[in-house]
Amino acid sequence: MDKGKKDSSYDKVFIGYHDRQMIRKRKILVINSIILAAVLALAYFFTGYMKEGLIAAQAADVYSSVHERAVSSTHDIDFSVLHAAGTPSTSWIYIPDTRIDYPLVQADDNDVYIDKDAYGNDSYAGAIFINCEDAKDMSDAKTVIFGHNMTDGSMFEQLHSYDRDDFADTHKDMYIYTEDGLKKHYTLLCYFALAQPTNEAIYVKDRALSASVVAHKLQLEADKNYDEPNGGNVVCLSTCTFHTKRTVVCFQFVDEEYFDPNCMTKGMGDYGVVVESAVSDGNSNNVEDLSQPVVDVESISDEEVPQAPAPNVTTVDNSISQEEADLKAEEELEERKAKEAEQSGESADENASVDDQSAVIITVEPTEEQIDAILNTSNKVVAKDDSGHFPGTDKTPQELQSAEPASTPLPAKGAPSSVIPPGG
Repeated sequence: MDKGKKDSSYDKVFIGYHDRQMIRKRKILVINSIILAAVLALAYFFTGYMKEGLIAAQAADVYSSVHERAVSSTHDIDFSVLHAAGTPSTSWIYIPDTRIDYPLVQADDNDVYIDKDAYGNDSYAGAIFINCEDAKDMSDAKTVIFGHNMTDGSMFEQLHSYDRDDFADTHKDMYIYTEDGLKKHYTLLCYFALAQPTNEAIYVKDRALSASVVAHKLQLEADKNYDEPNGGNVVCLSTCTFHTKRTVVCFQFVDEEYFDPNCMTKGMGDYGVVVESAVSDGNSNNVEDLSQPVVDVESISDEEVPQAPAPNVTTVDNSISQEEADLKAEEELEERKAKEAEQSGESADENASVDDQSAVIITVEPTEEQIDAILNTSNKVVAKDDSGHFPGTDKTPQELQSAEPASTPLPAKGAPSSVIPPGG
C-alpha cells in the first residue's frame, strides 16, 4: 500500500511539472508570435511608407521640372510649355505659400488620374483632377477637384492644415489659371474635417441650384465657416482621410484678371532665340518680350535681313539715357547718309528725305560698342518724342496692347447627379 501511494504521488508531481513546462512553452510561443507579428507589421508599414515616399519624390521630380519651365517669376502659367510636356491640362491651381501648385486635368472617368500623373505617366501619386461631371473651366455653380493625400506633404495633403485657424487665416486665397488667359481669384468659404463620401452638399451636383444656394448648403454642414457667401461659383478641394472619410476645403469666386498664357515662350522667334527687350520710356524696369529674333546684321546681306513689323519699334537702354541713345543713333544715321552720298556722287542733303511708312528698329545694347547698325536702307531711325509716343501713333507701347474680350460662361442646367469621390 505504501509503495502504491508513493508511486501515485510521484506520478502526480511528474505530471504537474510536465504540464507547467508545456504551459510555459506555449506562453513563450505566443509571445514570440506576437513579437514576430509586430515586427512584420512594422516592416510592412515602414516599407509602405518608404515606397510612398519614393513615389512622391518621383512625382515631385516630374512636376517640378515642368514647373520651372512653365511658371514665370510673377507666377503666370505658360500653357504651351505644359502641352509640350504632354499634359492635356487646360487650367492650373495655386494656393500661395503652400505646395498646392499643379496643373489640373480631367478625364471621362475619375479613375483615370488616380494612378497617372498629369503628363500620362504611371504614378501612385496620381494627379490633381477635376470631377468628370463638372465643367473644366469652373463655370458650374459647384466644381469638385480631387487629389491624393501624400505623406510628404505634396498633392492635397495640406488641405488637412485648414483644421488650424492660424493656417486658414493666412491661406484664404486660391487662384485658378485657364489656358485662355484668365486668372480667377477665389477666397475661403468653409472646411469639412471628416466628410462622408456620400455627402450630398459636396458631391451631388444639382444644376438647377444657383451658386449662392450651393454655398449656403455647404456652410450648413461644414465644420468651419469663413466668409459669407457672395454668389460666386464654388470650388471644393477634396482629399481622403484614413481612406474612409474626406477632408474638403471650399472656396468661392471673387474676381478675375487677364494674364499672358504664353508668358515663358513669348519672344521665341524664327531663329529659336528668346528675345527679352524693354520699351524704354525712361524706366528701365518696363520690360516686355518681343517676337522678333535676334539677327547679326553685320554677317548677312541687306536682302537677307528680315523685315520687322512697324508696331514693334523698340529701344533697349540699360546703361545710357534715352537722350544719349537718340543722339548716338542720329550720328550713326548722318554718317551712313554721308557715305551713301559720297558713293553715289550726290550730296547728303538730297538723300535726307525720310519715308514715314518704313518699318524701323533701334536696338541699343547695354554698352555703346554693341549698338546695332541700321538694318537696311529702307529702315530709318525712329525715336520717341517728348510725350513718350512713337511716330505714326498717338499711343504709348502699353496702350497698343489690346485687352482680350471677357468670356461669359454658359448657364448650367439639368437634373441632379452624384459622383462617388475617389480614394485619397
